[in-house]
Amino acid sequence: RKLPSPTARLALKPGELAEGSYRFWVEIPDTGGRSGEARIVIDFDNAQPTASFEKVEVKDGKVNVKGTVIEKTTVSSAGVPIALDRHLRFETTLAPQPGETGVAVRIAHPKLGVHYYVVGSGLK
Repeated sequence: RKLPSPTARLALKPGELAEGSYRFWVEIPDTGGRSGEARIVIDFDNAQPTASFEKVEVKDGKVNVKGTVIEKTTVSSAGVPIALDRHLRFETTLAPQPGETGVAVRIAHPKLGVHYYVVGSGLK
């Protein structure tokens, strides 16, 4: 399936891609140019949780997130680390980046992998 975009950016609606593996690339119709391929995998993950969210609250276009993680886990959003206290708890208020309609919290563990928790599309 082709997803045309008049700019170099394409935003997908929540749920537009179901679970599965997707290949994507960029084509320039006028020149016949094509980028290299990349892959997105969307998969239900019922492995041991790396994080627990106590609160996700949307107010005035911002998201307050509070939770805990397991040892050796890092938490960040938009490339900025989110501080953990000595009990591995975190709390922060996030605002969407310019042109974005939501925020993503990145939870990374060296053995359990990287998970993203996304809040968006219609923040109020």
